[in-house]
Amino acid sequence: MLNTIPKAFFAYPSSGDTLKEAIRDAVPKLNKSRLVNIKSWEECNSSGNFIIKTIRQEIDEAELFFADLTGLNHNVMFELGYAIAHDKRIWLIFDDTITEAKKLFNQLGVLSTVAYTRCCNSDDIVKGFHKEKPYASIKNTLFEDEIKPSLKDNSYPSIFHLKREHEDQAAVRVSNLLQKKFAKRITIDDPRESTVQSLAWYGSNVFNCNGMVCHFMSLKREGGYIQTARHALVCGMAYGWKKPLLMLAEDDFLPPIDFRDDLRSYKTAAEALRYLNEWIPPIEQTLKVIQEATAVQHTAKLASDLRNLRFGDHVAEYEEESLVEKYFIPTAAYDDAVRGNQTLFVGRKGSGKTANLIKLKDELNRHQRNVVCVIKPQRSQMLAVVDLLKQYQHRKDKISAVESLWKFLLLTEIAHTIYNNPPSVQSADAAERFFNFAEKNRKTICEDFSTRLEICTQDIKEKIEGSNDENIHSSVSEILHSHTLKQLRIELGNFLSNEQRVAILVDNLDQAWERQNDIEALSEILWSLLEVAKQLPTELQQQSSKQERIKLSLTIFLRSDIFYRIRQVAAEPDKMTYSLLKWDDPELLSIIEERFCASFDTPDPAILWDEYFCPTVNGTPTKEYITSTVLKRPRDLIYFVNTAVTTAINKRHPLIEQEDIFEAEKQYFSQVLDSIRSENTSPDINLENVIYEFIGMPVTLSKNQVIETLQSVEIPAEKIESTINILHDLTFLGIEVGEDQFAFSEEPESSRKNKIMARNFAKKKGQEERFQIHKAFRAFLEIKEI
Repeated sequence: MLNTIPKAFFAYPSSGDTLKEAIRDAVPKLNKSRLVNIKSWEECNSSGNFIIKTIRQEIDEAELFFADLTGLNHNVMFELGYAIAHDKRIWLIFDDTITEAKKLFNQLGVLSTVAYTRCCNSDDIVKGFHKEKPYASIKNTLFEDEIKPSLKDNSYPSIFHLKREHEDQAAVRVSNLLQKKFAKRITIDDPRESTVQSLAWYGSNVFNCNGMVCHFMSLKREGGYIQTARHALVCGMAYGWKKPLLMLAEDDFLPPIDFRDDLRSYKTAAEALRYLNEWIPPIEQTLKVIQEATAVQHTAKLASDLRNLRFGDHVAEYEEESLVEKYFIPTAAYDDAVRGNQTLFVGRKGSGKTANLIKLKDELNRHQRNVVCVIKPQRSQMLAVVDLLKQYQHRKDKISAVESLWKFLLLTEIAHTIYNNPPSVQSADAAERFFNFAEKNRKTICEDFSTRLEICTQDIKEKIEGSNDENIHSSVSEILHSHTLKQLRIELGNFLSNEQRVAILVDNLDQAWERQNDIEALSEILWSLLEVAKQLPTELQQQSSKQERIKLSLTIFLRSDIFYRIRQVAAEPDKMTYSLLKWDDPELLSIIEERFCASFDTPDPAILWDEYFCPTVNGTPTKEYITSTVLKRPRDLIYFVNTAVTTAINKRHPLIEQEDIFEAEKQYFSQVLDSIRSENTSPDINLENVIYEFIGMPVTLSKNQVIETLQSVEIPAEKIESTINILHDLTFLGIEVGEDQFAFSEEPESSRKNKIMARNFAKKKGQEERFQIHKAFRAFLEIKEI
């Protein structure tokens, strides 16, 4: 009996710099070999909805799925996701001689672990097919190799939310509503936190979720094309697994034909919320049924041993429950915040600020007497505050305005929190008066923080612009319902007892960071918040009939590069006491060791290194090799070891071997590059292009070599020195401070010290300064270790 010839479907773009003509020429030749029976999308003789239905049917019936990834066509990406979900054997071709196409593929990131065949013409396609023989390994699917090993048994029912990078008002409202409705039952892909997630991460989250919301972004916006390609791939998987899927986009988004009829476009935030509110009820019912069930059955058989080794998610927001219950590592700053001291957490992206906020919120909420307010303004709203302050000419007026704004927001946020989650200790009379007052002032108290902030800034702006009164700038408190606030102080003062504590946790102040332009305004915002927090307990005490001082604490979380720049322009920088989140090697390793011990219920972290990791890498103990490779931040370490584990699983290794760690190094480059993009303080310098220019360079460079490299990417002469400083500040370049001793900066103050030491050392030696490229970048950039 003859073997049946396997069917294949070939997806490729209809236009652009692609391999369309080469594929048309290659398909008949491949079919003639009788090793495979290929049908291309162009052979689906239908139009509109019918062609989409036909394409999906052809993919369903095929055993193999072939695709041209050149240019990351959005229809092709959706079909690829659909094929992955249907467990098809995938064979990908790509013309990586097209510079822009290769750059797009590298930026995409999600397919970095997936192999492709390099092709420029039909002969390349035919030769590649016969060399790779995808027809001979039909069971080697991406689902089996990449996604299935990452699936978790008895995963908690959840919603998966793919956010857009630049959030319009509709996106903000959608995020707020999802957070309000599903709280801890939501997993978020936030490109502002991390643009680098693996196929295994997306696949496992889609497979395990009970509903998915994907917010597309206009292609006119920065990063829109790449984000749409990534989202199309993930939505294709969701569609293939028949997940309840809501796709949203602003009305100028031109959707790919593959999911055009399933996408909901909106012109206003209200319209987007209407679509979401229609989608939510059946999802809530599904989650309720699953939670009430005694067991959750999964169709995928999960691996054991190494496959059970997990260190949690590298983004703290994605694993809130595990973080607070299992493996949070407290710091001195955290202990200060728990005790009620005013605390300013300062650290680089990924250093643990959000983890501290999550744990602190949980710890304080365990005491029912506490009133815990978490304030996380959206970027657009913080920018509105910055723009508002720019209208004031005199610093005194600016300070008065922003202090009035903070008093209004903090007092109403305390009231809002009490109204929604009343603490356990209060007198019945005071409680009745407070809730009656709140009901009469619902617009002021009962709206969420983001809405109140938006209304405030808009009211102030409109009244200033519409007034001829020169003193209007100094009467912000009048605009912000001064009579209502006075009465609110009285009600809060009477409601809160001296046995209670009000804890205010503030994050996202750096969302308004527009690099150098807004630093003075940000300084005023932060300084005024600190001052208002000191004043509020006294004001509440004075208004209270009990004359009891209220215990109020403020904790702020801020990126270190922004904080140090704020200090430079602050009127009294010495009064800005802060706690720097900084990690040395043993502390950093304890992060994954604690997670291992919690997951495997063992007190001995040595088991992790003895049984799961190879003992050395290039002759260096594995622990030492890893900590010397990653930037010293929890997010980076967790990402690195998770990538090494996933690589070992995919290669079916019994433990994490040296080659798995080498592969993790290459993939880790995307994570550190993402961090550099977000922390770049020079808007007119494309640091990504600068860093790529170092490909193939020696590990140690003279200053002249660095300058020549920057000149080759056309950095202006007047920007050369500042660009070198940025590369040092962001830990790409270390600077020689002693004989063959290179110091890498982890925060601005150490950077300044390093530069002075390097200058003095070079002068003493009578030589030019020397630099070294950090290990985190060397593997991908193929740096020559000399």
